[in-house]
Amino acid sequence: MEKTSRFNCIKKGIVGVCAATMLTGLCAGAAFADATATEPSQWDAVGTNNQGVTKVNANVDAQVQATVPTSFTAAVKANGDFLLPNNIELRNTSTLAKAHVSAISVTQGDGKLVGSVTDAADPNSVEMTVNGFDLSTAASFAATTAGWEMPIATDASTPGVLSLNFAGKIANPSATGAIHLFDITWTVGFGGTPTA
Repeated sequence: MEKTSRFNCIKKGIVGVCAATMLTGLCAGAAFADATATEPSQWDAVGTNNQGVTKVNANVDAQVQATVPTSFTAAVKANGDFLLPNNIELRNTSTLAKAHVSAISVTQGDGKLVGSVTDAADPNSVEMTVNGFDLSTAASFAATTAGWEMPIATDASTPGVLSLNFAGKIANPSATGAIHLFDITWTVGFGGTPTA
């Protein structure tokens, strides 16, 4: 399931205020077909060692149940550093299984994501990481990256939480007022993070 987050910046005066709007919500809709049980259709003879093997499978009827923040507001310091809130998180509302971020992609708006704003010449150059991952290299995000797993929800009102720690700065803002910098698309997978 994919959901897109929108990041906007509002800069006022020397200190400024930066608003990041995450336009997303519950990943709704069944991601898997209805599960069915299948009767055995074949029998194998017990071998010469007097043993036989029966393979037991499970057809899981479930879907990705995750939410992402709908909005948060950050401040821009006088030196261009973002001051971001602490309570930004992805939530797994499933009591059946873990969920994980399997891909991150970024679509640039008026911002330009760069590895470092030092000597950046373009307007609205943004250096941004989330959980230490450089968003300017989003295409290289690996599904096996550690630290991107959401635990199982305890119950309907206690989701499994993955905290998102954003950090970064902006250089050469183009205007005061709202600046739409970029959109983040989160792809969330069912189950724990693959190991390979």
